[in-house]
Amino acid sequence: MSFGLFKKPFPIADSKLKNKESSGFTLAEVLITLGIIGIIAAMTLPTVIKKYQEKVLVTSYLRVYSILNNAYRSAADEYGYYDNWPQTGSDTVNKLKKYLKLKDCEVGFGRGKCFPDVSYKDLDGFRGFNFAAQSDNGKVGQTFQLASGEAILVNVEYAVSFIVDLNGSKKPNIIGQDLHIFSITKDSKYTMVNPGGTGTLTLESRPNLCNPNNSETVEGWRNGYSCGWWILRHRNMDYLRLSKDDIIKYW
Repeated sequence: MSFGLFKKPFPIADSKLKNKESSGFTLAEVLITLGIIGIIAAMTLPTVIKKYQEKVLVTSYLRVYSILNNAYRSAADEYGYYDNWPQTGSDTVNKLKKYLKLKDCEVGFGRGKCFPDVSYKDLDGFRGFNFAAQSDNGKVGQTFQLASGEAILVNVEYAVSFIVDLNGSKKPNIIGQDLHIFSITKDSKYTMVNPGGTGTLTLESRPNLCNPNNSETVEGWRNGYSCGWWILRHRNMDYLRLSKDDIIKYW
């Protein structure tokens, strides 16, 4: 009689075991789930990578801007404002280089040298331009690298312009993305180093020269040269995805 007390629990335990065995995923379900995850990753990963690469370039740009400005402030403390410096390019560069941490590299162009020998496109993706084609004549072509790795070509023909490649010979090699220009002009005691070239550029023209869909040209300027103003203000490269009207609106 005592054994009858244990007859009822056994079917219940057997039922739980069956439910446990049938609660897993089938191979087909697992493969379908992995396929969906793969599709989503393939759709979103390029965008994530692109945004990350842009963030790296923005960080590098802001670093270079800060380094050049700090060097200018230090030089100004020692020699006075740029307005009072002898207007010879080599003298200006030497004053600044004294306060820059530089990387050892072979002065000149090409592989293994300070500034990459590559062709750059304007921001609109058309006109190619090779800065290395400029001769090292004491006015155009002085090169060096910052300790952080950015390559700089100095144009001192009229005033001082720093043509900066943020990532060396790596792509995209596009003005306004990985190549930017900074300058020191007569008003530098007020603005320090300018996020743009030495030519006159009106406020109205700046948005048009930082617009991938624009082919406007201004003497001495190429499309993409003025993007530094946007980066300093917004800390991003959203102009690469905005329409012309939005770039003007948010400039």
